[in-house]
Amino acid sequence: QPGAAFKFDWCPNLGRGTVAPDRVYPGDAYVDYVGADVYDHGWWPGYKDPVKRWNELMNQSYGLRWQRDFARAHGKKMSFPEWGVVERADGHGGGDNPYFVERMHAWIGANNVAYHNYFEVDMPGAPIRLMTGRFPKAAAAFRRLFGPQASATKRGAAKRGAAKRTAAKRAKPRRPAARHRAARP
Repeated sequence: QPGAAFKFDWCPNLGRGTVAPDRVYPGDAYVDYVGADVYDHGWWPGYKDPVKRWNELMNQSYGLRWQRDFARAHGKKMSFPEWGVVERADGHGGGDNPYFVERMHAWIGANNVAYHNYFEVDMPGAPIRLMTGRFPKAAAAFRRLFGPQASATKRGAAKRGAAKRTAAKRAKPRRPAARHRAARP
């Protein structure tokens, strides 16, 4: 529709697929966000260890660090259109893993992320839904970190931080404001 404002989220798969993501980047003029879908699964040696799995998601070719660096280099915010814990029929999912939820929370908070969505949908052979009781530890971590109580805590901390900054500004001696006259035509 005329006048509609759309944003384009360029979201290749995390890691290297058949084509390296940077080779198919459409260009800064067309992209608003650099996204990644992130699931707690792995195929690397030691993938059953949650810490090793997270480190691989971070450090693999075209992993989370690459996404962050690529987004920065192009002046774009990051996004996570889909992320979640997963139990896979082939055994490669992390299952009920609160560590993954905690790491995602920290990563999202530490970076310039426009938005993120927990993917609350089960796929054939790969349950992902968090709020069904299948992943109680991960769900508890999610509620603690992303739920309404977490938001209230963050808002309170933000207000306290703003109050401290305001008090610090008031305590500083102020210089008289420079006055400028606008030139008249």
